[in-house]
Amino acid sequence: MDKFEVVSPENIEIEYSRAGLGSRAAAVMIDYLIQWTVQLILLLSVFFFVFKADTSNLEENFGWAIGIFLVVFWGINYLYFIILEGIMNGSTPGKRVLKLRTIRNNGMPITLKHSLVRNLFRVIIDNYFVGVIMMFFRKDKKRLGDIISSTVVVGEGEEILVYNKNLGENLSLENNIFITEEEKEIIRDYFNRKESLGENSDKVLNDLMTYFKKHYQFPEENYSFEEALKKLL
Repeated sequence: MDKFEVVSPENIEIEYSRAGLGSRAAAVMIDYLIQWTVQLILLLSVFFFVFKADTSNLEENFGWAIGIFLVVFWGINYLYFIILEGIMNGSTPGKRVLKLRTIRNNGMPITLKHSLVRNLFRVIIDNYFVGVIMMFFRKDKKRLGDIISSTVVVGEGEEILVYNKNLGENLSLENNIFITEEEKEIIRDYFNRKESLGENSDKVLNDLMTYFKKHYQFPEENYSFEEALKKLL
């Protein structure tokens, strides 16, 4: 996955990993397998309904059954991605397995409007290999739906919040790195249990350093990592 950066509304640079062709293709195949399974069950249900129906109205029942099947079939194709991206924060079962998600070009979560647009183009154009071909020839690996809706698929949980020295000379560490409430709770737990950890406190601190430096880019100057953690609370 190649990297790209966006600047958040808080003027924090966030570095994302753009999803590659292989991972996106694998995610789509998982989603299609789920769709095909549901559609197969639906098709078998239609045949069961037709053959179990009153034979005197077989032609009429068959017409209704096929009509309902086609409507639901198209709905599954289109609404599957829209609904799941909405409730799974830009992800789908396939993307979740491959640890991918869809975001807007500015790094913000996608809205219903973005999902509607990108998936409309998926159904009417990109499903016919147009999107795959475009992804091969574009540096940003975007299909037409991504271009029109201003979205991009990135690696889930691989974003890095970058300490930006150019944002202002007086900005301190805690003003440049924003961590989650869960991460704050982990830090608090470390300081609350530090004394009882004894010799293991250094190992725990080292584990925290490994985790936070993987997800957040700290300034290069010499500083106490333990003191830095306190400032983030």
